Amino acid sequence: MWGMYYGKLRAARIRAGLSQTDLARKAGMTPSYISKLENDPFIKTAPETQQKLADALECSVKDVWDSPYEILDEKTGKGLARAERAILRAFLKLGQKNRIRIVEVQRRLNEYEEQENANTQLPTKKRNPNP
Repeated sequence: MWGMYYGKLRAARIRAGLSQTDLARKAGMTPSYISKLENDPFIKTAPETQQKLADALECSVKDVWDSPYEILDEKTGKGLARAERAILRAFLKLGQKNRIRIVEVQRRLNEYEEQENANTQLPTKKRNPNP
């Protein structure tokens, strides 16, 4: 699935207090590949790569790849991509009432997406014990 890792590796790396170069060295990768993983919303990674990165971050794969994306620093946008910083700046310029409306819309969208995902799961077949 595209974009499922976007932003998560950067958040985990910054939480761990590592630079891209530090993480690359610890994971046996290049800094440019770490940058690509953090900035390309369409990149896919192999399970082995995910494990190497989690080991370098000294956490589990689930802690990195299944964690919710989080804003690391609301005032500076540190840890966010350029487009995300621009969106954050625009959001922070809004009044409190409009911010609340946007957060409420996002909550509703998340609920809708969860409901859609639950509805698209395939039902499991029950085996007949007496064929």
